[in-house]
Amino acid sequence: MKYLLPHINRMILLLLMLKSICCCAQPLVKNINMHMGSDIAGNSVVGPRLPYGSSHPSPDTKNGGQDGYSKDNLLYGFSQLHASGAGGNSHYGNFLLSPQLGLAIDLEKHLSTISEEKALPFTYECLLNRYGIIAKIVPSEHGATYKFSFPKTDSATILLDCGYSIPQKIMRNSDYGAEEGELNFDSDTTVSGWGKYSGGWLYSPYKVFFAISINKKPSYKGTFLNKKIQPDQLSVSTMQAGTRFGAWLGFNSTGNEDVYVHIAVSMKSINNAKAYLNSELKTQSFQELKKKAAKIWETQLSKIKVKGGSHTKKSIFYSCLLRSMITPANRTGDSPIWDGKDAYFDDQFCVWDTWRTQFPLMALINQENYISNIQSFIKRFETYKRVDDAFIAGTESMLIDPNFRQGGDNVTNIIVDAFSKNTPGINWEKAYGIVKSQADDMRWPSYIKENKMYMGTFRNPASTQLEFCYNDYLAGYMAKKMGHNLDADKYLKRAESWEYLWNPAIKDEGFMGFIQNRNTDSSWSYYPPNKKDLNGPNFYEGSSWVYSYFVPHNFPKLIELCGGKEKYAIRLNYAFKNNLIDYSNEPSFLTIRSFIDAGRPDLCSYWVKENMKKYSIKNYPGDEDSGAMSSWYIFSALGVFPKAGADTYYLNAPTFSSAVVKLPAEKKLRIIARNSRNGNIYIKSVQLNGKHLKTAVLQHKEIINGGTLKFTLSATPTNWGQVVQFDK
Repeated sequence: MKYLLPHINRMILLLLMLKSICCCAQPLVKNINMHMGSDIAGNSVVGPRLPYGSSHPSPDTKNGGQDGYSKDNLLYGFSQLHASGAGGNSHYGNFLLSPQLGLAIDLEKHLSTISEEKALPFTYECLLNRYGIIAKIVPSEHGATYKFSFPKTDSATILLDCGYSIPQKIMRNSDYGAEEGELNFDSDTTVSGWGKYSGGWLYSPYKVFFAISINKKPSYKGTFLNKKIQPDQLSVSTMQAGTRFGAWLGFNSTGNEDVYVHIAVSMKSINNAKAYLNSELKTQSFQELKKKAAKIWETQLSKIKVKGGSHTKKSIFYSCLLRSMITPANRTGDSPIWDGKDAYFDDQFCVWDTWRTQFPLMALINQENYISNIQSFIKRFETYKRVDDAFIAGTESMLIDPNFRQGGDNVTNIIVDAFSKNTPGINWEKAYGIVKSQADDMRWPSYIKENKMYMGTFRNPASTQLEFCYNDYLAGYMAKKMGHNLDADKYLKRAESWEYLWNPAIKDEGFMGFIQNRNTDSSWSYYPPNKKDLNGPNFYEGSSWVYSYFVPHNFPKLIELCGGKEKYAIRLNYAFKNNLIDYSNEPSFLTIRSFIDAGRPDLCSYWVKENMKKYSIKNYPGDEDSGAMSSWYIFSALGVFPKAGADTYYLNAPTFSSAVVKLPAEKKLRIIARNSRNGNIYIKSVQLNGKHLKTAVLQHKEIINGGTLKFTLSATPTNWGQVVQFDK
């Protein structure tokens, strides 16, 4: 026995160590900072939401901006729908709940400072200092449960404001509130109704419906219309734009009980809202809902597990991972434009941003939603005979303004991205119908007829034509693979018309050749000296310096026009050094990766790391853009970046010592980075499943079945994957 004791002791010690490790393991949600992107730049919503959930309850404050909230500002209350990360004019902010002592229906009369704020993906809470009320929220797919803890009082009140909206507050235009609406007390403790709202990104009216249940019978109740309080009046309606209307319920509080408010929201009907209220909220306690929501997020965040790196880097990484899974909203079964259970994903704000990184990330870690989004595109096409880049609250953007588009027809890019990756479960003939329609009918008339776009006939013609060319290249690829050869020839030929915009005679900063607009007589338009020529009339969210690198389908030809690989790399490096390219904005997402096409993966890794420094625990480099900016960071941190629309990935030095990515069909990709210290930002070598790679490019088929991708990093540039060398 004495000979066994040392072995037993070692076993006991090992078990204790394992127990210690398990006990110390923290849930991944603990890494999340919900204020990232809400405090400074980003327009991210601080309130909780389930992954791709329909509702998004969150606090609304004075000076709240597009996301409704600004830290350290006075609180209005909590509304049920928000657009997270959206640039431009936001939507929503509907059905504002305001817990109070007494009754103040005027927004400015019930403002309160807040403290003791706690924000997690699955819950939010704060103390309303003015009233001593503790408010807590937990979300469901289509609603939320609120827990209001009142002090001892005979004037505890919950106000429901149905006239409030975020666009109304931002634009300071009362017409952007409710255009019409109705509210009814169905019983002492249940209220239902709807509102029709305008303003926001599309300025297009949309309807929202709600149903509320409260766990405590009120001592008094009533409605209000504009500034008039109507005690004991149990219904109210309006047909006048800008009208404020709502309901209020009053209670006596002993100070040791909580009032629970369940509110469900539907984009389709009051009946749907009532069904969600009963199925999602009333059947579960607040704690049960909270535990369920926490488990859902932990499962989602566990799809990528990283090790190594500082706490701050992990916090940024997982905060970004969460933001990548907020929208689009899964409203399957709640479509305002068709009946039935066909896949329906709403709030595409908009695919001009998200096709580049968010959808490719979805393809890897949330394939079921990736597939459902494309199925939703197909149903939208069957319904509207179009699928626009922006689709918000059931409205196609170009139905509102046929002349407005940010760029190309980028739903094509998402469909072909899925097609090139052999994604299962999609009717490709129907999907190709969308691609063909966009190529034949949606492009600008002069582009379709002449393969040209001109100044004065279209806003941002050059940048739009460049995007059309990439759309056509992908359309041609899909057409050829599916045997539609005449279509393929037409689209692939048109895809090369970007060269029509290349003016080799332009010289700027010592470099020759740039993208330039053409006049209707084909003469060159004025070349702007302003390097940040944003938002037209020449380019959209960029300049000639930005868009002269947007030729994803033919980097070799672009490199040739710039004088070859060495000159191209020198020129691009100069542009980044001198802030001539905003590489944190979507048009330049792929520009850094083109260093690899020029044989300089070391410069790719260097500038990727420089751009990652623009992300902090507080903010993004700009608008978070519905998951686009977050997904850029996730891919960059992993060291594997997609060429969206194709089956290609570019490599850069990873951030963490290891990462495990859960892929479809229970496969896993393990990414290992040896020597992953802060200063080691260059690649020395890469192995995929033990095989040494010579270039910084992988195909989708090489990683989708899982395996091990092993990087060895260096503190200094190496010649791995290079064809030319010069000083950084």
